Amino acid sequence: MGKGEKTTKYASTRFGIVQRSKGQSAIDQASYISRTEIKSEYDGKTYRPKYHEDLVHSEICLAYGAPKEWEDRAALWNSVEMNEKQKNAQLARTMKAALPNWWSYELAESIVREYVHKNFVSKGMCADWAIHDSVNPQGQRNLHFHLMLTLRPIDRNGKWGAKQRKEYILDKKGNRIRNKSGRGYKSRAVNVNDWNNRDNAKKWRKNLVDTINNINEQLGIEEQWEHRSFKELGMEQQPTVHLGPIASALERQGIQTEKGDVNRAIIESNRRLAEAGRAYADAFQLSQQAPEEQPLPETSKPVEHMQENVNEVVEMIDQILRTNGKLHTPLVGCGYFRKATDREVLMDAGSVKKFAERHQIDSFDALDAFSTHEEQELEQEEKQLSQKRGKRNRLQKLLEIYDVYSPYWEIRREAERRSGLKGTLYARSHSADLEQEAVIRQRIEKLLEPGERITPGQWKTDLRELERECEKLSASCGERQHNLAFADVLRHNHEIHMLETREDAGNEKTGHTAYGQDGIDWDALEEKARIKIAEREAQKEKTEKGPQSNREPDARQIKRGKSR
Repeated sequence: MGKGEKTTKYASTRFGIVQRSKGQSAIDQASYISRTEIKSEYDGKTYRPKYHEDLVHSEICLAYGAPKEWEDRAALWNSVEMNEKQKNAQLARTMKAALPNWWSYELAESIVREYVHKNFVSKGMCADWAIHDSVNPQGQRNLHFHLMLTLRPIDRNGKWGAKQRKEYILDKKGNRIRNKSGRGYKSRAVNVNDWNNRDNAKKWRKNLVDTINNINEQLGIEEQWEHRSFKELGMEQQPTVHLGPIASALERQGIQTEKGDVNRAIIESNRRLAEAGRAYADAFQLSQQAPEEQPLPETSKPVEHMQENVNEVVEMIDQILRTNGKLHTPLVGCGYFRKATDREVLMDAGSVKKFAERHQIDSFDALDAFSTHEEQELEQEEKQLSQKRGKRNRLQKLLEIYDVYSPYWEIRREAERRSGLKGTLYARSHSADLEQEAVIRQRIEKLLEPGERITPGQWKTDLRELERECEKLSASCGERQHNLAFADVLRHNHEIHMLETREDAGNEKTGHTAYGQDGIDWDALEEKARIKIAEREAQKEKTEKGPQSNREPDARQIKRGKSR
């Protein structure tokens, strides 16, 4: 590229988390980016790369203190998988980023290695990265790199450390605050490092762009990369949408997809917008030169109103409404939707759109991230609610028993207040009451916590506070469950939409085998979708007919699933 005015390129980066709750595997991801076959010790599966992009380079970079055997990719990620016990464990952070296509492979390898060490390995993360270079049918290259990062620090013994630690809450004087039970101190869980800070993605993106611009300047390449989004720059241009592996594979074979059509429309709209902007600038400059009114050049065109971003979730809803007239109802297999009572609201397309827009869910990756966050928060809040309800129930039981105990307690106090013969005579005349007092007191003492005294006034105060907290948490849990029910609707419709899109593409495609030219196992993909819907139908029949209905889905069920 020659000297002159610099052109601008907008950086393309994607960040994500490998999550077990979504059926994802760190071994599968590592196999994909490294183009190698790896066996998982966690689930016993052997993962093989499915896509045919050209591998330029792959490498493991270990943090300080990591065992040398982790230089083997299988050993590293099997260690991660086996260390995480939870079914909703987060296994790895991922990043995908574009690189300048005119960089040599050697230069790209050197720069990515330096970037990975500076931004991640030096902070204590182990990194697995690979550079790919794919070429589409038009001969356009796509040099990019994939990165996987560990999420736990390494302790002094070379073992995986904790992601969080307990931090005590202090008062104004710096002293620990006792909890309500009096047996311990108030505390909270805090991250042991800053790896999960929300600003990190922007920081890492900016650091990459700064590195690229620095290298380009040294090489005399007249191109400036920009890390800020169109919205941050105040531009009316629309960013293109992420195609994903399936749509990308179809586009590479020359089969146009809906997402590809969206991107082509965006590119054309941006071109017309730029053309209109240049025409306006020429007209403005002409008007400055001549005071009299000047007509606009004939090439100028009206600028069409465009949204700042393309929301692929809302776009999918519109496509389903055009073809089906309404959203598909998730009858089975969607736990949160099944718990909801306001199904009419949840199935209203306008309400679903507002939900997606309100929570800034503009892609299905964003939907997955939102759902994961909501499920984690819901799990934590439900745990807190359960604990507070337990405490509330204990206080309610204590107060109920105390109401019965109170009259007998007054007799006990009176007996203790009298002395000598008067006390003996009083106790003798109230012996049955005093025996009953002792029995009820034992019931109360069984409910008391260690060191706790009988304080009905404090119990009532604590009970009122717990009821307020329970009400607040219950409302929050209800809102999160409602959000997750909306997410169930979107996810269910996305699954069906992807299957229908695949079938439509298959009708146009001829002569493909089990593995197409793009390396994707289309038949397995379609069969997986059919089986998933068939399983839902079988579960529905089992639910409706009771325990006796426990048979495998037959061919008719699979056929019904496909027709949906």
